[in-house]
Amino acid sequence: MKYATNLNLNQNELQNAIAQNLTTEPASPKKGQFFFDTSVNKLKIFNGTTWEVPGDTVAASSNNGMLSVNGSDVKVYELPKSTGTVLGGIKVGAGLSVTDDGTLSATGGGTADAVAWENVIGRPTALSEFTNDTNFITNTVNNLTNYYTKTETYTKTEVNGLIGNIATIQIKVVESLPGTGQSNIIYLVAKSTGEEEQNVYDEYLWTGSAYEKIGDTKIDLSNYLTKTGDGSNLTVNGSNLGTKIAEFDSDLDSLATVANTGSYNDLLNKPTIPKAVNKDVKTLSAATATYTVI
Repeated sequence: MKYATNLNLNQNELQNAIAQNLTTEPASPKKGQFFFDTSVNKLKIFNGTTWEVPGDTVAASSNNGMLSVNGSDVKVYELPKSTGTVLGGIKVGAGLSVTDDGTLSATGGGTADAVAWENVIGRPTALSEFTNDTNFITNTVNNLTNYYTKTETYTKTEVNGLIGNIATIQIKVVESLPGTGQSNIIYLVAKSTGEEEQNVYDEYLWTGSAYEKIGDTKIDLSNYLTKTGDGSNLTVNGSNLGTKIAEFDSDLDSLATVANTGSYNDLLNKPTIPKAVNKDVKTLSAATATYTVI
């Protein structure tokens, strides 16, 4: 039976009523129209634009810990950070992998998060625990035999102290030698009476038990030429240097005269040139030839 007008029940119950069962949504619906969708087994009501299921629509969300309720994400659970006392979630870092069933494995080949050396389990604590596959430890120990140990060397401070303690040679003028001398001092004592000269001293060195005369400051210049000397007491290649100088001066004087006058007659030891003699010309006759002699 179909009604062409609204049916008013006057606030009475509609008992034992069943919504229309359909497998597809009715065509040209009106706002408020409803039916039971047997394809999904849900009651649907038309809101004037689309068909919707009465009540809240809950669906999965792409965000972790969220549910989509009526199209909006609602936080239902927040996974805590895993700590030493809290069971929670962890993030997979470099050098690790997680399979689809949640199995965590170490893969290596990446840079894992920094871990303090003291927190590494089973870490070696001595070189002897490493495998000496390239004889590294042995070679290192053997090579150290070519080096001095700390007890066999000096520090910079010690070296500077040793250098500062090195005694340098000193020269000291004294009137008389002290009873005990120092090995790094040369003592200068004025020449004794009869040998005294200005600034001339005998030189002494303390040997540890006595003084040793090592010389004096006097310089013998008797065999040296003075600026005003004539070289008469020197011999060069068997000839007296003074005589050679005198001869050289004489030759220079002669050369100076020729240089000033330019005359051949001023030359010394010049050769004698014979004069030309004029003779009468005579003619000699012979049977075969005539010669003219000048």
